Amino acid sequence: MILKAESQKEAEELLKGDPFSHSGYYQTQKIVEVQEATFENNFLLEEVLDRLEE
Repeated sequence: MILKAESQKEAEELLKGDPFSHSGYYQTQKIVEVQEATFENNFLLEEVLDRLEE
């Protein structure tokens, strides 16, 4: 499931309100942050290059 939330707490509240989550339909749940690659952030190219150097 993909949610748009401004904070971890808001994401947790949205999950609590989801009937599938509430009923235990999903075996596991993990909240992660996703950043959209856009022209303004140079399509996250710096992050990609940093990971390639590791």
